[in-house]
Amino acid sequence: MSLNNNNNDNNNNKESLDINELHFIVSYYLYKMNIDSLNRLMNKSYCEKIMELVNKILIANYNLEDASSYALAKLFVKISHIYACIILNVNPVITIKNKKEDAKEDEEKEKAEEEEEKEESDEEEKEESDDEKEKEESDKEEEKEESDDEEEKEESERDIKNISFSPQCKLKVSIEDMIKHQLTELDSIYFDKDVDFDTDNDNTNFKGQSEIAKKLYDDDVNIFSDVLIGETIDKKTTSFLDIFELFMNEGEKIIDTKSNSSSNIIQLYALTIKLFLIKNIMFQEQLIEHLSSLFVIGMNPQNQKEEISINMNLNEEKLAVILNSVRSIVLEMNLLCDEFYYNLNRMYEAIIEDKIFKISKLQMENLEHSLEQLSSTDLLVK
Repeated sequence: MSLNNNNNDNNNNKESLDINELHFIVSYYLYKMNIDSLNRLMNKSYCEKIMELVNKILIANYNLEDASSYALAKLFVKISHIYACIILNVNPVITIKNKKEDAKEDEEKEKAEEEEEKEESDEEEKEESDDEKEKEESDKEEEKEESDDEEEKEESERDIKNISFSPQCKLKVSIEDMIKHQLTELDSIYFDKDVDFDTDNDNTNFKGQSEIAKKLYDDDVNIFSDVLIGETIDKKTTSFLDIFELFMNEGEKIIDTKSNSSSNIIQLYALTIKLFLIKNIMFQEQLIEHLSSLFVIGMNPQNQKEEISINMNLNEEKLAVILNSVRSIVLEMNLLCDEFYYNLNRMYEAIIEDKIFKISKLQMENLEHSLEQLSSTDLLVK
């Protein structure tokens, strides 16, 4: 069955099927789904229950035979499943949520200011008639409704265009958090002087850097920066973590696919991160392209406004092709995540082992030098 089939026979006082209207209803329902609802659509038994429910709704409210109603319900649920699969792996939810929260805060602030202005206006204009007040409030409500419609339309467009640069891997730990944790630890080990003996916890902490340790740190940071963002940092206070966060914030602007030499373990580590995120973005963009096959911009018959609607040309065969493609992309994404997770941890352990070995030697040399100075001082005192 195709989504553009229409049955115009009227009996049992049921409505004639307006398939175009149904497309907008289903699209609106999908757009309003939260992360939990999208996750449930990945469950086969849940999808089957939804399909039965949609089938009953169509039979009860529209003039459709059982076979046609079931086929239409099946198509809608398949579209919903594909949509959920794309959105969950593209990971746009955080960005949209933050924008909505910001918009909500702005709206509350604006509402509070309007109430204050209204109170002042009421005190100054006590002679204003009730009819005029009602008219002003009605006008404000209409303006607000129009503004809300425009905001919903803008957010709807952003859902398709904006994707998170952070990968949505099905692992126990967030990939981005894992990298940040590693880089934070890496930033903390290049210290070899100004020792602080923590007798309570039996720890020895170094708070300062010798010139040799500082040069080693700066050289490694510059190598990491050169690979990840394509430029060497000169005389700037920066760190491994700062460079990574810059890449995550501006990555789509500075990203390139050229291969860097990887003779150094730091270079290989940075290159592994960069290539993984490039491939992840490519997969996300491929998933986003499938949304344009599922949805189109159409005229809503209820309010005569342009809104996102389900593509009427979809059928079982076309959906099967889209679904297979989406599943293949998601499988490749997860395989890429597993491989990246394993390889990056191995490289990180090698880096830590190498740097601790080098820094420990410097720490020992500085401690010995400090002891010699103390011994010399004691001899002079005697």
